[in-house]
Amino acid sequence: MRLCRHSWWFSGLVLVAVLGTPAASRADTITQMQSVGPLSVDFTAPLTFQKFNPALGPLNSITIIDKDTINAELMATNTGATPDLVTIKVDVTFTLKRPDNSTILSQTLTVSHSQLLAPAGMAGDSFDVMVMDMKTAMATVPPPFSDLALFTGAGNITLTLEATGNVTVTDTTGNADTFTATDGSATKTLIYNFGLQIPEPTSLALFAIGGVGIYLARRLRARRAPAV
Repeated sequence: MRLCRHSWWFSGLVLVAVLGTPAASRADTITQMQSVGPLSVDFTAPLTFQKFNPALGPLNSITIIDKDTINAELMATNTGATPDLVTIKVDVTFTLKRPDNSTILSQTLTVSHSQLLAPAGMAGDSFDVMVMDMKTAMATVPPPFSDLALFTGAGNITLTLEATGNVTVTDTTGNADTFTATDGSATKTLIYNFGLQIPEPTSLALFAIGGVGIYLARRLRARRAPAV
């Protein structure tokens, strides 16, 4: 019975010792950032990143953070003799593509303005507003696993950013003259996650406690076994 109490005490000591040990870093990261704009929508721009050096260790995954912004000027003037409800909506889709033109990440930003315009020649017969939208998206590869090889090696990899806009105007009388001008900008962050996986302290503690328990259980059985 004394040995059993000692086994619990010793296992607890191992648990405290292992959990108290600082965790070893399981992985490292390399971060690169490229920015584009502001440019008038529609536009296409190249983004060049340095490939991952395999001498640093195994590349486990790639994290891509996409921060896009649009600023739009929306204008409308009522040329008719009756009030006119005018709505202008602008959608801009930002698409990040691989060298083979396949899509890695895509998101759409939207701005709009709606206003009832007074008859032509009266106060309030037009509007001129600035509107903005900003979004952040994130993707992690793999999948596909082929991206790990695509981003690994000597030299650089060039991705393509496309910004494509679409304008929708709703005019209840059809007498409004409208105008839009939209600029887009983007910041792409590429993070290489690499390195060997090292067990966490909690996992090491479980292994240690299990091993100590087996050892002490065998000693206890050996003491209780009748002498031959």
